[in-house]
Amino acid sequence: SLYHYFMNIPGGYRGASTLAGVKGMSLREFLTTDHEWVRFHTDNFVARQFSGPLNVFPAGPDERAEFAERAIANLSAMSYRGFHDDYERAFADIVRAAGLPVPPASPRINVTAAHISSAEGQAQARQSFDEEMRELARPLVEGDLAIYDFFNRQRNGSA
Repeated sequence: SLYHYFMNIPGGYRGASTLAGVKGMSLREFLTTDHEWVRFHTDNFVARQFSGPLNVFPAGPDERAEFAERAIANLSAMSYRGFHDDYERAFADIVRAAGLPVPPASPRINVTAAHISSAEGQAQARQSFDEEMRELARPLVEGDLAIYDFFNRQRNGSA
């Protein structure tokens, strides 16, 4: 999703000019690039975000697991957790609990397919990775997937 979003981001959107060097990359190039903007947003972003400094990247599988464990511990200490797929509802719940008026839903500017004009491009943005691309992506999301798995199991009562 992020790959197709970066490839199709409208020129007027925040960050679009920073992505000039990314536009036109193949998926393989995107998954293996050291481009700082791509790496910042792809390399175990959730694990980094909730485990400590956002500018420190895990060096290998052991560190990805450590980042995920710290993130799970930090997130487990919070009194309310939501998932991206129910963000609007979760945000409204938090605002309501704070005694504030619930604002209107935020615009969904990061819906990739909405920025792609061709039906072929939209279909491509929705298709699954093949096994080779999954293996290239795995190190970039390994810690994040461990976090999602942990909390999905809790949400579904199987943890």
